Amino acid sequence: MAIRRIGENEVLVKEGEKADAVYVLIEDALEVTKMIEGRDAVLAELTAPGTIVGEMVSLGGGVRTATVTTTAPSHLYALPSGKFQTLLSTLAFRRS
Repeated sequence: MAIRRIGENEVLVKEGEKADAVYVLIEDALEVTKMIEGRDAVLAELTAPGTIVGEMVSLGGGVRTATVTTTAPSHLYALPSGKFQTLLSTLAFRRS
């Protein structure tokens, strides 16, 4: 897992793009938006350390369903989608 440092107002993931990673917020803030009737609608402000972004599409395939943008310089862990799936499989196996 790598740490990514991203500046303010930078797009982390873009709606409609293929997923390549899952992100975990270490510090600072993210904004989640979705195109609704041709305009970006704010769905959420994410500020809690440990918040996970991009996990659903990494599990099910397809494309990102929303855009996530930094609202301040941010630090995140980046985990490639395949490694995220392996991690979840390993955890599920241990629970059995």
